[in-house]
Amino acid sequence: MITDESLRKDDEESVSSDVNVEDEEHINPRNNYSESFLEDGHGIVFGSQEQKLIYDGLLLKYLNGEIKSLSEVCRLVKDQLGLEISAPTLSRRLRHINRNAESSDEQERKRKMGVLKGFTIMQRALSSRYNASLLTVMDDKTKEIRQYAYMKSSVDGRKEYYRCNRCLRAKRKSGPGAQASIIVYDGEIIGDKPPEHHVDCEPVPYEEIASITSQRESRAYEREENEQVRQVLRNRQLLLKQTEPLEPPELSPMVEGDELAEFDEESTGAGFADSQRQAVEDKKKRMGRILSAVLLLLDELDGENLLTVIEEAQFRVAELPRRSLLR
Repeated sequence: MITDESLRKDDEESVSSDVNVEDEEHINPRNNYSESFLEDGHGIVFGSQEQKLIYDGLLLKYLNGEIKSLSEVCRLVKDQLGLEISAPTLSRRLRHINRNAESSDEQERKRKMGVLKGFTIMQRALSSRYNASLLTVMDDKTKEIRQYAYMKSSVDGRKEYYRCNRCLRAKRKSGPGAQASIIVYDGEIIGDKPPEHHVDCEPVPYEEIASITSQRESRAYEREENEQVRQVLRNRQLLLKQTEPLEPPELSPMVEGDELAEFDEESTGAGFADSQRQAVEDKKKRMGRILSAVLLLLDELDGENLLTVIEEAQFRVAELPRRSLLR
């Protein structure tokens, strides 16, 4: 039979167990650290939770400077736990812990980064290879303008990384120094501190940026237009090659012993007229095929490219009389 006294006893035991757990965690606040350290495949097996706590406590004392040397840690581990661990082994494991802690801190810092205030993205500019990979950024306080070159982006393409090329040139010319870089997330600069530039890295005048950008955009436009014209001409040559060529009439070979027919002026004139009519018909068919091919090409051209093709056609038509004379 359940009584009030037994219920009170159960409640007191549950409360005491909770208090013991909390006290245990309070004694070793980095208990999670010890678990993660042991789960990293270091090969240390302890007989009890108490041995793990002692081992973690010795490592924490060394990290906090209470134990001065790794050899002292090795001696204490052997005396208290009966484990023989060399100093180089402990050093490697501690370096692994430090790297994990630094990477976690860096990830947490990047996760908490917000929009970097005080900087404005002015425009994206063309590089020397005519790619839109330069980012022009202005400092709102000093009104200084810098250009950052694209380096890489995240898998989803939302986060882009840029660096200052002038800092890179200054490092090559003057020696080691800071290298400014920025992170752009969804079109906005993010970070928790402004980029630090090399001592010899100077801002870029806006006039210089505008001049270089205008020249590169003009050259890129010309290259694109020329490529379109070349593509149209290549398509025209391909269509002309696909048209059926005119086959010359086949003449039956004369066998030895055959006699030449008597010359008949009327029959000869009629045959010549028939051949002329046949040649005209063949020429009309050929011109019809060429005209259909040209019309197909004209449908793909815009206004400027159409003018270019017309000018070339006029030039070739003007050259026709001279070509016929040369023949």
